[in-house]
Amino acid sequence: MPDTLGCDVAVLGGGPAGVVTARGLARGGRRVVLIGAPRGHAGLEGLSPRTREALRAAGCDAALAQCGPEVRRVVFWNGERTTANVEHLVERADLDAALADDAWAAGVIVLGARVGGVGASRVSWRVEASAGRASTRVVARFLVEARGRAAPTGRVRRRGPVSLALVGTWTAPRAEPGTAVFAFDDGWCWIASRGHGQATIQVVIAGGRGVVPARRDLATFYGALLRRVPESAPALARARLVGAVHARVATSQLSARPVGPTMLRVGDAACAVDPLSGHGIFHAVAGGLAAVPVVQTLLERPGDRAAAAFWRARVAETFATAARAGRDVHRVERRFAERPFWRVRQAWPAGATARRARGPVVAWRPVVEDGFVVRREVVVTDDQPRGVWHVDGVPVVPLLRAIRGARRRRDAALEFARTSGAPAAAVPRAVAWLQHAGLLPASA
Repeated sequence: MPDTLGCDVAVLGGGPAGVVTARGLARGGRRVVLIGAPRGHAGLEGLSPRTREALRAAGCDAALAQCGPEVRRVVFWNGERTTANVEHLVERADLDAALADDAWAAGVIVLGARVGGVGASRVSWRVEASAGRASTRVVARFLVEARGRAAPTGRVRRRGPVSLALVGTWTAPRAEPGTAVFAFDDGWCWIASRGHGQATIQVVIAGGRGVVPARRDLATFYGALLRRVPESAPALARARLVGAVHARVATSQLSARPVGPTMLRVGDAACAVDPLSGHGIFHAVAGGLAAVPVVQTLLERPGDRAAAAFWRARVAETFATAARAGRDVHRVERRFAERPFWRVRQAWPAGATARRARGPVVAWRPVVEDGFVVRREVVVTDDQPRGVWHVDGVPVVPLLRAIRGARRRRDAALEFARTSGAPAAAVPRAVAWLQHAGLLPASA
């Protein structure tokens, strides 16, 4: 019989989204079990500077220590070469191992195991975890699905063009530390190296039935794609493929049910974005941080509608923003605009930038307060559809009511700071934001 572990929350998946969620819940006093098997293959990942800051904010010190020094990213796009951005390279298997250490440090029970069956009753979830011959049954009040694109899909609300990423590791004696992105007629590729004679190369193409050959022919197919990228020739000089080529789905998709009464999806399991939109790991870390108060609220206040609404809105907005970003980057590449890969991605999502200007309005929306999700009045703008509640710690709607129509706005603002407990130094900045939003005249 398998051993049995009882807990408040079972987190499935040991990547950034799962670990950050698990850490936050454990630090909030919950008994958390995280189930995640080590990655089966090597490969580099690029982390943006804001992703590093998000990891720092999440307290993932071991993961931060795995990040390499800042390297320049070279982009060959639409016939032009640019070097506007930087990133930090990390071996993904090392990152996941460090994230497991970060989870342990926060008091999370970490099982380096694979998830087997998952079932639910009216009062609990049961998860079967196995590692070799050992097996464990985890019984939890709440389930967090954080297995990324490997998670059972369920119903999908929206899906982008079908995309596939092919990834290989190379010995590359001439590879310098850095990354490069190249567009070609039927896709794009990303080359990353920390030096040391090795590089990771990912090629993204259109997916679909019959596109990719059988596993035994995958390396040949992948190599032929790379030879169609003339700019990659210097990086591939004297390079040799090491090990197998791995194929993984890279299609954007939005879950139709990212949250339930005792379940929440986080990271790519909730909202998977096109890798060209960038910041995939940032979205995972930020999503993990945001998931903690949602889970806490649903545990303490079962059936809370504000918490579920908050999470659905956040996931949908993340998906829409990333979809527009990916589409707009695809549209910059005009040389191949008539090729199927580019034509489809330059048109999806259609009309996503066309927003009806409604002006700022005051409305009730779910927000996070003292670690829980509650409903509060916020200012909704075209740029902030989920609403702005605070500016530098100052609640904007009560401030608006306190100073609107006042003969001496400065005196009214000072009185608001005194009676509300809002930070006095931040009140002028909140007033300026209300002016910029169009809810106050420029002066009074």
